[in-house]
Amino acid sequence: MRKVFLIFIGALLICVLFIREGEQLVDETGVKTSWATGKVLGASERAVDLSLADLLGVERTLPQAKPEPIREPNRKKAAAEFALNHGYGYVIDMESGQALFAQDEDTQVPIASITKLATALVFLDVNPGWDEYYTIKPSDIVNGGRIYIEPGEKIKIRDLFNLSLTASANSATRAMVSATGLSQEEFISLINKKVQDLGLTQTYFSDVVGLNNYSMSTAKEVAILSSVAMANEDIAAALSRSEYEFSPAPGKKRLAKTTNNLLTTFNDLNLSIIGGKTGYTQAAGYCLVSKFKTKSDGEFLTVILGGAESWDRFNETKELARWTYDSYEW
Repeated sequence: MRKVFLIFIGALLICVLFIREGEQLVDETGVKTSWATGKVLGASERAVDLSLADLLGVERTLPQAKPEPIREPNRKKAAAEFALNHGYGYVIDMESGQALFAQDEDTQVPIASITKLATALVFLDVNPGWDEYYTIKPSDIVNGGRIYIEPGEKIKIRDLFNLSLTASANSATRAMVSATGLSQEEFISLINKKVQDLGLTQTYFSDVVGLNNYSMSTAKEVAILSSVAMANEDIAAALSRSEYEFSPAPGKKRLAKTTNNLLTTFNDLNLSIIGGKTGYTQAAGYCLVSKFKTKSDGEFLTVILGGAESWDRFNETKELARWTYDSYEW
């Protein structure tokens, strides 16, 4: 029996080697193929990889492409130390998640309007449609910051989203949440579930805007939350604008300005600022999240919470970003 089997295999190999031009087979996809030339008949020059393993029904393992290695920045040996004058800070490398700087990074504090990043992430999950209109209600209007909308006006959802992030507009944020059809309480529950899913154990939200001082986090967890948020192209685009123009009604135009002065004042040959989000309440102090890109395409995100003065967060973020670039190689 073994001898018969060997004779059969030998005959099969001879057939494969000497079968004449033009004979065809039909592969498992139903495509006719020339055995001799290896070309698909009746199609463009697509090759068919036929081997003895195919004929004998042996399953082949195709080579898998290796994933691109994650690039981690390396600390320079001569790098100096750095310390913030006030508050809590953290720097995270966007690709690897590596911590590049930390100062009191696990202290839980109010984060003010940084809350709007979490609100934006959840909103994108339930967005009723960018080009839908929402009629502003009196209950949407919130004191604090500039108010760009009025009760009774019909505003596009897209405009509310951009006003919330570009101009940190509290009323636009509340209106954006109301436009989803969810109550503020239901939306807050979704936010807290979102941060739990991200593994953030020291982050909790009690409103969608960040005004009541019970929305809490740490510099480290704000960095993680912000890196997830700013990886989204809609959020990143809104946070990169220095101004935003919208039309609450035909013929009307309004211009909203960013609260992030760093977008127009940061100037460095080695770094460019991609975007950022501000925050302030009396309890939270002055907060700022910023994302930077190096000339070698490295990206990192800085967090400063609890700044003593408005300009402290901008000036110290500039210093922290430049220190990070000088201290690491990408």
